Amino acid sequence: MFYVSEESIKQAVRQIERWIYASKQDEHPGIAVLHANYAVGDLDMLRQMVSDEVVIRATGKNPFTLLAQATALQDEAQRKLLEICPQIRG
Repeated sequence: MFYVSEESIKQAVRQIERWIYASKQDEHPGIAVLHANYAVGDLDMLRQMVSDEVVIRATGKNPFTLLAQATALQDEAQRKLLEICPQIRG
């Protein structure tokens, strides 16, 4: 693990929450899945640098809960995207 300041952890979690919020608000599923992907990617990077316990201690936010929210948004946006663009199924 790396040393990451508490403020940097808080900023990262705030950004992850912004991506989650944006994904929930997006009307187009292509953009919604993109924002959910950003949340998952940022969270993955954060979890590789510090442990979940460090994130919880610094922010009070559980990374596993954030991951569950973001992946649920990915799944929902992808489902909607396939409804409007069935040809991308392959």
